[in-house]
Amino acid sequence: MEGDFLSHPASSVSERILRHNKELTGFVARMSEEKLEQRNTLSRLEEDIWQYRQLNGEYEVNCSGIFSQPRCGKTVRTGYSGTTLSV
Repeated sequence: MEGDFLSHPASSVSERILRHNKELTGFVARMSEEKLEQRNTLSRLEEDIWQYRQLNGEYEVNCSGIFSQPRCGKTVRTGYSGTTLSV
C-alpha cells in the first residue's frame, strides 16, 4: 500500500484524497439527515403516547404489546411517575 502512494505523483494522490473526502462528506450528510428524521419520528411517537395517556387516564397494553384494554390480568409498574401497565 505504501508503495502505491509512492508510485503516484503528488497531484494524483491529492485528487484521490479529495475524492474520498467528498464521498465521506456525502455519507456523513446522509447519516445526519437520517438521524434527524428518526429524532422527529421519535418525537411524534412520544407525543402520540402522551396524548393517548391523557385521553385514557392510564396506559394499557395487551399481551401482544398493542394498545387496548387489558386481557392478561398482569400489572406492571413503569419508571414513568408510577404509571401502571395492565398486560
